[in-house]
Order: sequence, then C-alpha cells, then structure tokens
Amino acid sequence: MNRPKPPLPVICIFLLLCYWAVVMLIAISAPFDTAEFIFSENGIFERVSPYLWFALAALIGLLGRFAMPVRIALVAVTVLLGCREMDWHQTLFGESFLKTAFFRSATVLPEYKVAGALLVLLLAGLAVYLAKTFCSSLKSDTRAKLKQPAYGYLLLALALLAAGKFLDRLPAQLFELFDIAVSGKHTVLMRAWEESTEAVVPVLLAIAVWAYRPQRH
Repeated sequence: MNRPKPPLPVICIFLLLCYWAVVMLIAISAPFDTAEFIFSENGIFERVSPYLWFALAALIGLLGRFAMPVRIALVAVTVLLGCREMDWHQTLFGESFLKTAFFRSATVLPEYKVAGALLVLLLAGLAVYLAKTFCSSLKSDTRAKLKQPAYGYLLLALALLAAGKFLDRLPAQLFELFDIAVSGKHTVLMRAWEESTEAVVPVLLAIAVWAYRPQRH
C-alpha cells in the first residue's frame, strides 16, 4: 500500500526548522569572528537577500496569476524591497529617506527631501493598494480562498518579516530603554535569526505565488 505523501506545508515547515537549526549551529559553534562576518551587514545572507527579492519580482511578472495592475504593483514592491536590502535607501541621498530625521536634517538638500517624500508616498500608495486589493479579494469568498495554502505562506512570511525587524531593533531598544547591553555572542545569535529570517521571507512569498490559484468565475 502506498503511503500518502505529506502535504507541502508540512514539508516546508520541516525544511524551515532544519534551515534554522543549521543557522543556529553555525552561530553557536563557528569561531566568533567567522560567525560575526557571516551574519553581518556584509555577510552571505545580506548579500544574497536582494537577489531573492528580484527573483521573486521576476516570478510574479512571469507567472501571470494576478490581474495586470496587481502584478505591476507587486513587482514594484518586491523590486523596491530588494533595493532596500542593497541599502539604496541610504546611498541614494547619503542617508536613509525612510527615517524622519532625513526630512528634519539641515544638511539634506531640499530637492532630496522632495524626492524622498515622493518615494515614501509611492511606497505607501502601493502598500495601501495591495492591502485593499487583498481584503476585497477575501470578501468575495473568504472560506474558499483561505483553503488555499498560498495564504498560509503569505501570513507566515509577513509574521517572519515582522519578527526579523523586531530583532533588528531589539539590541538598540534594550540599551536605550533599560540600559541593557547585549553581549557579542548574543548579538551574533540575534543577527543569525534576523538575517536568516529576512532571507527566507522572499522564498516563502515565492512559494505562495507559485501555490496561488485564482478563483475562476
């Protein structure tokens, strides 16, 4: 008798756990300097992450499983996220236009502030449009759509993205709010989780795009 194959979500969760086990093993057992470099801003994960976002943008554009306006918005957002991973939000104008300090700074040229504000408005507009489209799509037939595994991958990717950003700011917040300095080894462990999580987010979103099946009416 043939045994039933495990569902794709179970396989993905198992692979994720194996992936993080290897990452944590490297962070714990590797020499401190080596682990610090691997999970640093110039490390392997940080260098690979932008190209994973660009590959996701290409997948969205080529598969054609979304209406053209949605597809264009998704491609634009993923490309911009890839550019952010390459720190273009900092190098474009000399400092990050995603921080309020950029617009309050006296050293930033006015035309840079205008350009930065337009880019922020573009990002906000794309985010609002995609969120509104997503909610409208769910309202049409929520129960049928939520049966698709694609939504599970999407929610998991968003949760991991939020967790990665939280860990990114955690050491600084601990020091600012509670005067707690995170030790070097603990910092490496946090970076290992953050960088590995951020790198896996576009992969999960790619699986979500691949698994998504538009409802036919």
